[in-house]
Amino acid sequence: MRRNAMKMVAYIAFCGTLVFVSAIAMAQNKTDEPQKGAPSSSSTLSTDSVKNRGQLGVPTKEMIPGLLKDLASQNEVVRLDAVETLSELGNEATSAIPSLINMLHDKDPLVRGTTALALAGFGPKAAPAIPELIKSLGDENRRVREGASLALENIGKSAVDPLMQVLNRGKGQDVDLAIQALARIGKDAEQPLLAAFESKNEKTARAASMALTMMGPIPVDSLVKLLTGSDPKLAQRAEDTLIAIGVPAIPALVKALRAR
Repeated sequence: MRRNAMKMVAYIAFCGTLVFVSAIAMAQNKTDEPQKGAPSSSSTLSTDSVKNRGQLGVPTKEMIPGLLKDLASQNEVVRLDAVETLSELGNEATSAIPSLINMLHDKDPLVRGTTALALAGFGPKAAPAIPELIKSLGDENRRVREGASLALENIGKSAVDPLMQVLNRGKGQDVDLAIQALARIGKDAEQPLLAAFESKNEKTARAASMALTMMGPIPVDSLVKLLTGSDPKLAQRAEDTLIAIGVPAIPALVKALRAR
C-alpha cells in the first residue's frame, strides 16, 4: 500500500510538471504574437544599427553611421539605445560628439542624462560640449545635472573658466555642482579658486572656500599664507577654511597661529 501511495504521488507530480511546462509554452507563444494596437518589435527597433547590435552582441565602429541616424528617431527607446551604444564605443565614436551635444536638448530626461554620461566618457575630447554642459547644470532633472557635472570634471582644465563663471554667482544648484566639479578637477582649478577665495563678494568667496575644502590634495600652504597676511578679514576667512579642512590642516594651522 505504501508503494502504491508513492506511485500516486509521483504521478501527481509528473502531471503538475506537464501543466507547468504547457503554461510556459502558451505564455511564450502569446509573447511572440504581436498585440493589437501595439507596435511590433520589428517596427519599434527597426534600424540596421540596432539589429546589428543584437546579432553581434558588441557594438562596432561600423555601426556609427546607423547610430547617428537613430539619434533622430521619433522613438525614445531607439534614441536611448543609440546614445548608450555610442558611449560603449568610447574613443572610436569621437566623431559622434557634435551629435551627442545636440542630444542634451532631447525632450526625454533619460536620454539627456545618458547623453551627459556618454560625453563624460570622452574626457577632454568632449570640450566642444562645455557650453551646453554648463547649461545642463541647471536642468530640471537631477540625473542630467549630475551627468553634466561629471562630464565637465572629466573634461578638466578647459572647463575651469566656464565653471568659475558659474561659481561666481555664488548660489544655486548649478553653483553647487560647479563647486563639486572644480574640486574634483583639482590642481588645474587651484589658482582660480584661490583668486575667487580673495573676492570681495562674500558669496563667491564662500563658494570658493567650499571647493577648496573638498579638493584633493588641499592647498593648505596657500591658505596658510593668506592666514598670515595683512588683510584681517581674509586671514579670518583662511582660518575658518583651514579649521573646516580639519586634520590635514592642523599642523600648518598651529604653526601659523603661533607665529602670529
